[in-house]
Amino acid sequence: MSYQTPIFESGLFGKANRFVCNGWTQSAQAVAANAEGLEWAQRQVVQGSVPERWLAKLTAATSIGADRWTYTFEPVAISSSNAPAALLTSTWGAGTGAINIRELRNDGSQVDGSPKPSGSSIGPVGSVYASGAWTTSSLAGYVEIHLDYNTSGGVLFWFSEPNPVRCA
Repeated sequence: MSYQTPIFESGLFGKANRFVCNGWTQSAQAVAANAEGLEWAQRQVVQGSVPERWLAKLTAATSIGADRWTYTFEPVAISSSNAPAALLTSTWGAGTGAINIRELRNDGSQVDGSPKPSGSSIGPVGSVYASGAWTTSSLAGYVEIHLDYNTSGGVLFWFSEPNPVRCA
């Protein structure tokens, strides 16, 4: 079977004359011929959104003050029987400097947008309160890490999880 592009000698009813109808045909041909380039351009337009995300285990936290931390993380995999996560041996997906976006509102008197309870102590995600302090290494938190870009074009790792709270 062969296909021939129609050439309109007259238009359709209304304001779509033959020039408009032939323009539609040429536009459709241009889109079909350049589909791959158009898809690439669309991906470039939306690349500031979250292009990657994966499951990770938080391994350490470093305080940056006011009940806020930056986190170190490693990728994990879950077995088919949903057994506890096992660390992957690959270094892809591992990193440092991840932030918990729920901590952005923490300021010493507010935690996750709510007043901090009197005498309470706030810890990093995945930490354990032991001997009067929160642990900052050997964390036990599993999170979904998102990769994004900051305003200067650098890589930003983030997640969104509530902080543990110990009330006095």
